[in-house]
Amino acid sequence: MPEELILPPSHITRKHSLTKRMYESWMVSRWLSLDVAAGAMVCCLMACKVWQVPSIPWPAVLILAGTVLLIYTADHLQDVWHTAGKVFSPRRKFHWQYRHLLLKACLILTGILGVSVLLFLSLKIIVFGSMLAVLVVLYLWLVSKIGTNGGLPWFHKEVIIACLYTAGIWGVAGFSAGHLSTSYLYFVGGFFLIALQNLLLFSYFEREEDWLQGQRSMVINLGVRRVKRLLVLLFALSGLLLIIACTASLSALEKQVLFTEGCMSGVLLLLFIFPSFFYQHRRYRWLGDGIFLLPIWLLV
Repeated sequence: MPEELILPPSHITRKHSLTKRMYESWMVSRWLSLDVAAGAMVCCLMACKVWQVPSIPWPAVLILAGTVLLIYTADHLQDVWHTAGKVFSPRRKFHWQYRHLLLKACLILTGILGVSVLLFLSLKIIVFGSMLAVLVVLYLWLVSKIGTNGGLPWFHKEVIIACLYTAGIWGVAGFSAGHLSTSYLYFVGGFFLIALQNLLLFSYFEREEDWLQGQRSMVINLGVRRVKRLLVLLFALSGLLLIIACTASLSALEKQVLFTEGCMSGVLLLLFIFPSFFYQHRRYRWLGDGIFLLPIWLLV
């Protein structure tokens, strides 16, 4: 007689299925850059606290999150649109598979954001946001025109994205506060360094995929050795800025913000020091994006 097939108990099967669905949902949310949008919201709320905004400008914060989501999705679609399905990462495979649906979602989101901007934002923020929007469109156009082996030697998308991301987060807070002060350059400068470290590390970890897919990055253009030296310089600048800021006369909140930015850069430094470990299972991705959620403790 054949041996009786022994099946696992039904509750174990259900538990495994539930865990699998939760994991898949979490991965899809990350491929959609929902964690990045959430991080932008948290960092903007931190910036509002630093700028001492009287009341949280929730419409502006939510529109910022939606804009970040739109830009990241458009950028990913740009990466895969003309690849004929020859993509090498789960994120890019997802965007290739659902590219038409995601394009429709981007168009709908653009309409929603456009109406929301006119209804809920002040004129100052609208003008500022319009300037950033022009720069974003210019960036996407340049990316579409410049290939891996050609183009402009000064064009590095990591630097441009870091500038736009920093300007969006701190600009919304600054214009909502109604005043801009050079005393807060410590925080803005430190945040820009963190954003650039993050993007350069991602380009470093994904250099082979970018090369195979014909994508442009600073690592491909400048080489691994130069980018590693640049990262060392950026981490050193973050440390130096932190030391200089600590010698200044700061409030307790401002010191907490500096400590948080130091922790964010410290996590990225660990990714840089131990690349082999963090490359496994793409740990660098969820940790690198997750650092922008660290300021949430300041909001409690």
